[in-house]
Amino acid sequence: MTLEVDDRIVRWVGQRKSLDNRRATLLASAGRASEDDGRIEGATLGETEHLSVYEQRDLQSVLDSMQRRELAMIDAAMRRIDDGTYETCARCAGAIPTERLEAMPVATTCIHCAGS
Repeated sequence: MTLEVDDRIVRWVGQRKSLDNRRATLLASAGRASEDDGRIEGATLGETEHLSVYEQRDLQSVLDSMQRRELAMIDAAMRRIDDGTYETCARCAGAIPTERLEAMPVATTCIHCAGS
């Protein structure tokens, strides 16, 4: 690793910590949802309550999918910080502005490429 790459990693230590905290929150949330499913399975439900349970499961399935996607984006962002490519656009190899990364930590493209 070069000194330049090390400097970039140091610059983004706070961002990496924020990403790591968000990752932990998502994983904890997924664990709570799994516990809730177990409680529903063991409960005796009335005839109409099953509809609500099915709707909740459908919603939870969508949320789980969104959480998995967000986790993957967070993991990828942390890898880019570690390997020194966090500020590099995945499409044009130009610079991703610091302001964009601060506002959207999982951004992989510069503003120009994101708009095209």
